[in-house]
Amino acid sequence: MHPEFVPIALISAFSVLIVLPWHWRAGNVATLALAFWLFTSNIIYGVGAAIWGDNADIVIPVCIKIDYRSNFGLPAACLCICIHLERVASVRNSQTTISDKRRRQLFETMICVGLPLFFMGLRYRFDIIEEYGCRPPTYFSIAAIFIVWLSPLLVSITALVCAGLALKHFMVRRVSSMVWGVTTTADALWFTVMAVPIRPWTTCDDVHSAALAPI
Repeated sequence: MHPEFVPIALISAFSVLIVLPWHWRAGNVATLALAFWLFTSNIIYGVGAAIWGDNADIVIPVCIKIDYRSNFGLPAACLCICIHLERVASVRNSQTTISDKRRRQLFETMICVGLPLFFMGLRYRFDIIEEYGCRPPTYFSIAAIFIVWLSPLLVSITALVCAGLALKHFMVRRVSSMVWGVTTTADALWFTVMAVPIRPWTTCDDVHSAALAPI
């Protein structure tokens, strides 16, 4: 038995809940879904390690349902977060209305909750692994390739693309702000040099008295 599995899994599960109040008030469905899937996955791992630490008896078969839907729910939540970041970074919509926020919440609910529940209904078999708990077995077939591996992979790749686009937008905005900063500072320096003669540096007293004198 691995006694470290249970406390580590439970600590990881409840650590995720720290961010929930702020995101609940903000209505960030994707972030809430991400926290929920991480919480349930770690709870399942902790409970599985506690129950099946020294046996392989069938005790809680329902855990395989929740564990499997988190395999799709986690990349789906990441996809929705990356899509929102890309929209914010691109500044395509300078203003967001209440209806826009509600449409985004509905879309994120369908992707982060609806689709994982749908895929959950496609799995019903499970194996018990001593010291770890129940895990989903996969009958290797064309259907399994599309359902188990290809769908989360495509979602993860799409999330990676959106994250790259968001990073690109942020970098472009950062470079643009630096260019404008350099331009305005150079213009201010040029006008100051043209309007005010350069004074010699003698002593601190002279410099202070000259700074206090009207121009």
